[in-house]
Amino acid sequence: AGRDEIRRLWAVRSVGVGLLGRTEGRARPVAFVEDAVVPPENLAAFLDDFLATLDGFRLNYGIYGHADVGCLHVRPALDIDRDADRAILQKVSNAVFALTRKHGGIFWGEHGKGVRGAYLRDWIGDEAYAALQGVKAAFDPEGRYNPGKLVAPPERLMGITTTPFRPFNAPEGDPLDKAFRCNGNAQCLSYAAATPMCPSFKASADLRHSPKGRADALRAWHGARDSAPPAELARREAELHAVLDTCLARRRAPELYLRDNELAGSLPEGSVILAQDWFTALFDAAAQRQAVAGLRALGYSPRLLPLCPGGKAAHGAGDLPGFRRLAGRLAAHLRRAAATGAPILALDPAFGMMLRQEYPKAGIRVPAVLMPQEFLAEELARGRAFPQAGQDRARLLGHCTEVTANPQSARQWRQVFAALGVALETPDTGCCGMAGLFGHQARHQRMSRDLFALSWRDQVDAPCPTAACGFSCRSQGHRLAGRDLLHPLGLIAAVLAPAAAARHPG
Repeated sequence: AGRDEIRRLWAVRSVGVGLLGRTEGRARPVAFVEDAVVPPENLAAFLDDFLATLDGFRLNYGIYGHADVGCLHVRPALDIDRDADRAILQKVSNAVFALTRKHGGIFWGEHGKGVRGAYLRDWIGDEAYAALQGVKAAFDPEGRYNPGKLVAPPERLMGITTTPFRPFNAPEGDPLDKAFRCNGNAQCLSYAAATPMCPSFKASADLRHSPKGRADALRAWHGARDSAPPAELARREAELHAVLDTCLARRRAPELYLRDNELAGSLPEGSVILAQDWFTALFDAAAQRQAVAGLRALGYSPRLLPLCPGGKAAHGAGDLPGFRRLAGRLAAHLRRAAATGAPILALDPAFGMMLRQEYPKAGIRVPAVLMPQEFLAEELARGRAFPQAGQDRARLLGHCTEVTANPQSARQWRQVFAALGVALETPDTGCCGMAGLFGHQARHQRMSRDLFALSWRDQVDAPCPTAACGFSCRSQGHRLAGRDLLHPLGLIAAVLAPAAAARHPG
């Protein structure tokens, strides 16, 4: 192998820890049997026993290390937020400690003992351990230094499962999930001038201004937002803003998410607040990006209201107390947004209609939340001029809930596109067959597919640029016709793109 190939191979080895930490799912490689060492001549037999132990618990794992000296870094994948996986962590630790003794090795060869110090007494014996306790008592009689580690009294000794872990995962569906997935490997802390990540850390040499530091700040704010006193939460928010403000990556586009202190005042002219629904935000990020692009193409400054569950799933499942609790929180959230004076838009018809139908029935008051076509039609009526498109024809498929609740919807969309110079077709369609959870349930697959074939398939297959208003409808188009339909605001961005390119060549 030449020098370049050798360099590339070593580069793979150097990023091994980070790559292991990027596995998908809630169970991820954990460093707790991290650096067992045995004499190299015993390594093969030790590894066989080690892997048999992990296979016995049906665990996935990653392995790297220094085979020439008999040192292995094995990271089994666990979700240590779960009590069952914490119990497995203890059992695997006990088994691997026993294997190191069987094969003439040691449980901690390179990285220090950490919580594995709970095995120190068994390793060195009672007499030596008592001597260490005497040294500790002489030099640290109050137990102030590294309390609970290595030679503490049994009742205070930090153990494998009694040591608190920071939360391993965000709650299901939490938009800050990525911040919890930082594995602390710190490869982002690079001083190399020619390495792209992370420039603000290179310039500051301050850990806080790195991806790792920002993940720490996001987790701290996440943990404080629901329970911390107002002063503590304000301090966390200020810290978070300070570390995010130096991130060069976010400079590629204006800041989208509204911060709490911005909800206390007015927003600049042209601002539009997008109220996020869970389905679009979590499962159709492309539609959210399209909506932002479409509004910007029309000259607005869209901002995203931080995600807050609206209770639709609870309502559909018959959990009315849960629905009222969640709806009340979202309503308060929306009232704060309305106080800024900026219009609030809902991107998904099912979400918007829920605010207009289910919320009032439950006695929950919300401010006006407009559908995009309602807002844009009102803007046209006030005399606003839109740019002209480089496309003369397009098609929009309506959402059945919105079409029945707001019969003016298709006319309003046609009016908006006409102002762009586009003839918009809005053919009549029935239900696409998805209808929330209905089309995802196994017992409804035949009916769901039949409904899609009845009035949607031919429309989806049309050759012109096509959009669908609802998340469910776009999901069905992708699932059953293999076509990625645009959000209507994404369609606006698409038809305006050629004209924008002509105005600004290169």
